[in-house]
Amino acid sequence: VIMLPIVFVALLVALNNLAKKILLPIILIIASFPAPLFIPLIILWFGINVEVIAIFVIISGSIWYIFYNAYSSIQLIPEDIKECVSLLNLSKIQKFKKLYFPAMLPGLITGLITAIGGAWNALIVAEWINVGNNVYSVNYGIGKLIDSASNLGDLNLMYASLIMMIIVVVILDRTVWKRLYDYATSKFRYEL
Repeated sequence: VIMLPIVFVALLVALNNLAKKILLPIILIIASFPAPLFIPLIILWFGINVEVIAIFVIISGSIWYIFYNAYSSIQLIPEDIKECVSLLNLSKIQKFKKLYFPAMLPGLITGLITAIGGAWNALIVAEWINVGNNVYSVNYGIGKLIDSASNLGDLNLMYASLIMMIIVVVILDRTVWKRLYDYATSKFRYEL
């Protein structure tokens, strides 16, 4: 759900020179801030709710991968293909379905793979926060488990947590991401 507006912003910035001049510098500045930097702002808006904070940190730590990959994919569409499509007088929705989405798909999958990694890193940071002398954390989560293991000096629990993270990443990569990426790069390729 979060990805859809980001894709359309990337499409707007890639296709509209005015949007590129105005929005791209703003996006570059916002994207340069590390996700945990937004925690004080989130606390000001929503109070100390670690679950809400974690969601916002995860989103801010991952959406840029999707944006930049979608944006780059649109920028890489060959000009002759764009010209051919413009001759067809397609509606904006038809252009999106027939040209832009297929062109973005390999980049989106790459962006999603990278975003999952960024989200996971942000999640581990966002599952517990210090505000003043108080520590707030979620009830369950891999970040909390690793932090607890670290505080207790329980290396076995820390190693087990890290090994489980590695197993999950490898399984996701082999069962989901590799298949999606292979499909997208073989089906949606521009060759002239």
